[in-house]
Amino acid sequence: MKANDAQEMLFEIQARFAKAETEKEFDAVMQDFYLLQNEIDTWIPRISIGHYYGVMGTIRYVNNVAQARKALIESREQADKPA
Repeated sequence: MKANDAQEMLFEIQARFAKAETEKEFDAVMQDFYLLQNEIDTWIPRISIGHYYGVMGTIRYVNNVAQARKALIESREQADKPA
């Protein structure tokens, strides 16, 4: 795996997080995100530590986007529940 490929896949996952409307959809994307992180942790450091840390910045960013989306989904689902 190349660092550029990893960056591109991370941005695709970010777009999927943005489209997630339910916790089920969110959880499916999160599982893919964790799998990609594991693959990145396995392959990128073997190629270049510098590239690895560059990709890690993107991982942190996508994770922040994911957490914000999760909070939004949870608040919507709470608002939809009858009192």
